Amino acid sequence: MSKEDIKELIFDGSRIHDIPSFYDEVNRVFMKGADFTLGPSLDAFNDVLHGGYGAIRGNEPICLK
Repeated sequence: MSKEDIKELIFDGSRIHDIPSFYDEVNRVFMKGADFTLGPSLDAFNDVLHGGYGAIRGNEPICLK
């Protein structure tokens, strides 16, 4: 697998100041183009990390920065 095959997702830490802004950033990065957003839930965040909707499709490799 080459570097070109790995999707890069970039968190902007300067946008995160509290729990609500963390989930705003999660939605900005992971849910771009989706017709829904995640609520403030670690279970939902875990689900999005496993892929299948939002920015991660299936079992594709990602690099989270």
